[in-house]
Amino acid sequence: MANAGADISSPVSHENHGHVTLDGSASFDPDGFIANYSWSEGATVIASGTANKVVAELTQGVHSVILTVTDNDGFTSTDSVRVDITNGPNNPSPYFCPDVNGDTKVDSSDMLIQAQAFNKRFGQVGYARMKDSNSDRVINSSDQLLVAKGYTRGSRCSLEDQQARASTVAIEKYQNVNAAIADGYVQVTQFVPQQGRHMVKSSLNDTTFNPAVPEGLLYEPDPSTPGGWRLGGAFYIMPIQLNPLVPDGFAGTDDAWHYHDFLCFYGNGTVTEEDQASCASHGGSYQTNVGWLLHLWNYVPAPYGPGRYVEDNPNFVGLP
Repeated sequence: MANAGADISSPVSHENHGHVTLDGSASFDPDGFIANYSWSEGATVIASGTANKVVAELTQGVHSVILTVTDNDGFTSTDSVRVDITNGPNNPSPYFCPDVNGDTKVDSSDMLIQAQAFNKRFGQVGYARMKDSNSDRVINSSDQLLVAKGYTRGSRCSLEDQQARASTVAIEKYQNVNAAIADGYVQVTQFVPQQGRHMVKSSLNDTTFNPAVPEGLLYEPDPSTPGGWRLGGAFYIMPIQLNPLVPDGFAGTDDAWHYHDFLCFYGNGTVTEEDQASCASHGGSYQTNVGWLLHLWNYVPAPYGPGRYVEDNPNFVGLP
C-alpha cells in the first residue's frame, strides 16, 4: 500500500525553485517488504530506490507527484501528493511577536520595559533589539504601537516567534562585528548585495538545529557602526552529507532551506563560482555542495522586505 504523505506547501527557497522532502515512510506491505520507492511527475522520474524519503527540487507552482511502491513479490501500488511551491513566504509578517521580557506573551510588563528605554538609540546604554520592535535602531512611539497591538491580541507568542526571539537575543552581542570575530566567527564570503557578508563559526557545524546558536551571521557595510559592519541577521547551516533531507528547523513551513553548488572559497574570505580545476590552480577550496542554509533576517530595519527567511533581502544592500 503506497502512502505519499500529506500535501506540502513550501516557498521558493533559491532562484525559482524550492526543496521539499517527499515522505513515503507510511507505505507498507502486509506480507513482505517494499523493495522500491519511485517518485515521478508525469513522465519525469524524480527519484527511485530503497529510501522511503527523498529530497525533490521543484519549480514554483503546483505539482502532482506520484509515488509507486513495489514489494518483494513485484506487486505495485500508487499514491499521489500535492506539492505547492509558492512565490513567497506563506507568512511574510515583517515583525516577530514583540515579547520584550521573554515570558512568551505581550503584556503591560513589556510596555513598561520599552517605555523606560524610550528614545534610546543603537549603541546607547539601555538599547536592546527586543525593545526596538521594528528594528530601526531607535526606540520610539512606532515600537510602542507594535507592542500595544501585540498586547491587544491577548495570546501567547507562537513557537516560531519564540524561536526567532531566542535567535535575536543570542546575537545581540554581535552587533559589533569585532565581537563576532573574537568569538570565533570567520568571514567566508565577500559582501553579496541582498545576502550579506557571511561569517561562520565552523565548530558549530553539526546536525543539531538550535535557534539560539546560529552557525553564521550576516553583515552589510555601514561606516556608522562600530567595526564598520551592520548586523542583519543569523543564518543556519546543516551539512548535507550528514543530513541529506531538508532540515527540520523553525516551527511552521516557511523556513525554506536552500543550498549552493560548485563554489570556490579562498582564504581571504571571498567566494567565486568556478570549476574545480580553476579553483585548485588559484589556491582555493572547492566545494560541490556547501550544505543546507537558512537566513533569518531578524536585525534588518523596516521596511522589512519579503519575509523573514528569504535568501535575498532587497533591503540588505549596504549603507553609504
